[in-house]
Amino acid sequence: MKQAKNKNFNLPTSAASQHTTPLRGYFLSSRFICEATNQRSSRFYYEATGLNPMEVGAVKALKPHLSLNVRSVEQSIEFYRQLLGIEPSKVRTGYAKFDVQNPPLNLALNEAPVTSRGALSHLGIQVASTDDVLGMKQKWSDAGLLTRDEMQTNCCFAIQDKAWVRDPDGNEWEVFVVLKDNLPEADACACGDKLTTISSTI
Repeated sequence: MKQAKNKNFNLPTSAASQHTTPLRGYFLSSRFICEATNQRSSRFYYEATGLNPMEVGAVKALKPHLSLNVRSVEQSIEFYRQLLGIEPSKVRTGYAKFDVQNPPLNLALNEAPVTSRGALSHLGIQVASTDDVLGMKQKWSDAGLLTRDEMQTNCCFAIQDKAWVRDPDGNEWEVFVVLKDNLPEADACACGDKLTTISSTI
């Protein structure tokens, strides 16, 4: 099959002929960066080059965004104040936002008629050491949150030390350190249901 050659990658002629929207581009740091004219051309470019759009110089990711539906914004604000140790950066009727710097996170709370956690398993903050896990757990305890430890546990095919808390809607957060990763397959862990018996452990 003939190849339509560019100095940085080879584009199959047959694929190029099927793509009716022209691609416009420029060279930056010896890499071809596509200035896509629509969503289809952008997807076609990244598939053709094998590049990850988040790694291309034209894109700078600032922080992940997580938006949770909650039954009561007021109750959830109090919990996330304790969890994160900061005040919300924005509060409106039925809405609150926490602009977290460490780790970088844009967390939004939206009041809605929530009846279950849906498909969400759990949420977490990965840290560098067991001392960090214990330090975060102590901060949560000092703030009035109920916590549970899991030390030297085999979870997600890794040996971890961790501590858990639960928000007013049943969403569980962990702070954890990975001590040994990529373990062989074993029984699935029960992440997301670690505090069902917390009252019997305190």
